[in-house]
This record gives sequence, C-alpha cells and structure tokens, in this order.
Amino acid sequence: MMDAPLVLMYHGVDDLDSERDAENLFVPVRAFARQLEHLRSAGYTFLSEIDYVAWLDGRPLDGPSVLLTFDDGYVSVLHHAAPLLGAHGIPAVCFVCPGMLGKRSTWMPEPSWHELMTRDQLAELADAGISLGVHGYDHTALETLKADEMELQTKGAAAHLRELLGVEPRTFAYPYGTHSVAARQAVHGAGFEAAFAIYEDAGRWALPRVDINAVDTPRTFALKLTSAYPRVRKVLSVAPPVRRAAHLLAGRARR
Repeated sequence: MMDAPLVLMYHGVDDLDSERDAENLFVPVRAFARQLEHLRSAGYTFLSEIDYVAWLDGRPLDGPSVLLTFDDGYVSVLHHAAPLLGAHGIPAVCFVCPGMLGKRSTWMPEPSWHELMTRDQLAELADAGISLGVHGYDHTALETLKADEMELQTKGAAAHLRELLGVEPRTFAYPYGTHSVAARQAVHGAGFEAAFAIYEDAGRWALPRVDINAVDTPRTFALKLTSAYPRVRKVLSVAPPVRRAAHLLAGRARR
C-alpha cells in the first residue's frame, strides 16, 4: 500500500564494542539520537502501537509515518532509549519475553548475553509511554513447535504478561523473525491484533520491518528509509560479492 508506515526494528541502545556486541544489536546512544532527529527533520509522523493498528484497520495516514519497535526487552531500552523518546514525545513498542524477565539473552553466544528488564523495569518502561508487546515466552523460534508449545509461546506469554503488569498486549514479534503458517495461525488465535517479522511480508500476521543496527551510518540509515531498500537487500542477499561491494560503498560505523 502506498501509505504503508515504515516499521523500524531495534534491539538495544548502548555504547558497546564489537566484542560485547558481536551481533551488532546495540545502536550507540548518539547514533540513536541522530536517527530520531533525521526522522523528525524528514517529516515523519511517529506512530504509536494504537495508531499502527488503526491504520491496519483502515484509518488513512497523512504523509510519511514510522513505528519504532524494540525486540527482546533489554535494560538499555529503559536506560538509554526511553529518555530520548520521552524528551520528544515519541512512542514505541517493546517486544518482550515474559519467561525471561530479569535474566539475560542466553539464546545468543555467551559474550553477547545482556541484561533483560525485570517486571518492575517493564512497568517503568510502560509508564514512560512505551507499549509492551510479546516476543514469545522465552525467545524460542516458533515455526517448528508442536501445538502445545506454540500455545505457551503465544497465548501463554500474553497471559503471563497480563498477570504481571495488568497490560493487554496487542501485537507480537516473532523471535528471530521466523514463522510458519501454523505460527501465524497461533498468533492470530491467541488474540493478537497484528504480528511482525523482519523483511518478508506475509500479511497482517507477519508484517515487514527494517532492521537498524550498530554499524549503520547516517548514509545507510537514510537508505533503509527508502521504499526500494527491501528489494535492494533481497537482491544483495543472493549475490555476496555485490553485497560486500555495496557495504564498502555505503560504509559501516566504527565500533
């Protein structure tokens, strides 16, 4: 659709070197602030989760718009992203794993284990105006799970978050961005109003997002805002030499 909002996928916001963040998931604080300013100066309207769902339900948008999302529930979102968002009244959604609260991101290699928010920290984040969505119960990939396991990761996770915080999660983000027909049906059946993947678009239950990471430069960030970027990325992903050349041309932020 021509007026489709841009959905950006972040993880953490913190100043970490490549040894502590080998997956490049943590955008430096100053870079994140510059990205917010770029979006503001480019005329984007920042959508809340409610605004985005309303658009899915047929409400038109006026001009370019963007929804900011954060996966996993890192403490750095509360400490570094939320103050910058709050200073400008910018809404966002944070997708969390209710079964991992207060733990670390142990689904990644050990050097990249990072602290996840506790129940009280999530409450503080919600009080700061950030919506809370579900990212599975414990960050398990959904696409190959059996029905009972799928229910825990979707309906069970939503119920747990509701019991802990008294919030009604409206949207879901697939761990690792992977999904299947059964996973999409489970998310729909669990009562979520929409679900997010990464680049592929499978409709309302697997909506596309653009990932923003630690090595993005102002140039690559601007490129990722363009409508052509998902198609360009798809082409580059099947041609590694061309992709490497494109990275050299566009540049990478120093870690």
